[in-house]
Amino acid sequence: DQAILLGSDPSARFTGKVTVPDVERLKHQAFAEIRDREIRSLLARPDEDEPSLSVPSATSSPMGSATPMAATERPLEPARPMNFGSDRVPLEENATLFHGYVAVDWSSNGAPVRGANSIWVAVCDKDGPVELKNPDTRQEAIKYIEALLDEATAQGGRLLCGFDFSFGYPQGAARKFAGGDGWEVVWAQIAGHIEDGPNNANNRFQVAARLNQGFDVEGPFWGNGLKRDIDGLPRKRPQDGWGGNLPRSLRHAEEVVPRAQEVWKLNGAGSVGGQALTGIAALERLRQRRDDVCVWPFETLGEGSAHVLAEIYPSLIDPFPGNEVLDARQVKAVAMALRELDRRGELERYLQAPNDMPDQVRHQVRHEEGAILGMHDREGFRAAASNAR
Repeated sequence: DQAILLGSDPSARFTGKVTVPDVERLKHQAFAEIRDREIRSLLARPDEDEPSLSVPSATSSPMGSATPMAATERPLEPARPMNFGSDRVPLEENATLFHGYVAVDWSSNGAPVRGANSIWVAVCDKDGPVELKNPDTRQEAIKYIEALLDEATAQGGRLLCGFDFSFGYPQGAARKFAGGDGWEVVWAQIAGHIEDGPNNANNRFQVAARLNQGFDVEGPFWGNGLKRDIDGLPRKRPQDGWGGNLPRSLRHAEEVVPRAQEVWKLNGAGSVGGQALTGIAALERLRQRRDDVCVWPFETLGEGSAHVLAEIYPSLIDPFPGNEVLDARQVKAVAMALRELDRRGELERYLQAPNDMPDQVRHQVRHEEGAILGMHDREGFRAAASNAR
């Protein structure tokens, strides 16, 4: 469809035989058009120093108004019908724990964007192909994911939804952030301060500076990505205080997966701090709207019948081969790997992994820090991803 619409005449259509070389030429032509369009959108992006926040009011719909699309963009299309239902085999008798699998590559972009370094969502049911979506804003992404949850619930099914951002912070941060213990007070505190408008404008840097006020020394959040200074948010990583006046720099998850970045870093190559702040806020608001979701490994280790939200790290496995951007191929590989593990009856072991940790580590992981699904058996996770292709 992208190739057909490239011409200036919208009524133009192909006639006659289409050969393989024709398809290859049209494919490359379409990719070039899409690439150029993404570059233009990046050049036109507004300065994040002056974000235009438009946050839904208490009387508006939870997701606010839809973001206007540029003339060259298309609105996010509805998902094809998925078979999330448990009508063929009751859940308690089913060989799988879930009926659908969702993997999300998150983004903290300050403006609507598609393509590379944007949000990608991969979803598959128990048998069908993987569907890829590329919503241009976080609000559109959550709206799409919530529609999937609604669809699965209506069919009597259950989804496992993985998100590529940290679900928690190193042990001890909760008391400094929110004056309490556990992940719930941290999620509530972040959701209470993050403003994330329908055009992706957000105040993540300002919220990080505010959370830093709970500490007597500089940090722990660092990496001010704006041109102007923000009081309380250093541009460079603090050299001292980690594990003392500051929490540890790494969670247990980052110690197990050395390639994973620390959650305090807000700007620069590999930074994940902004994704965590905006992502936690989005999921906290989602779980407050619904009574059919649980957060792994805090509220569930896979048991029960609720949909499960879990932290993933797509770089644990090789991306799916193909011509899509890397982010898309990564989440596609994760969704397929989760389905493969569930089919083989091995997914439960991955969800139950925190129970096998030493008591102290298990407590910090299950009550405050969270964990990366698959981090304790990376080879098995990679093997499942390979077998799923």
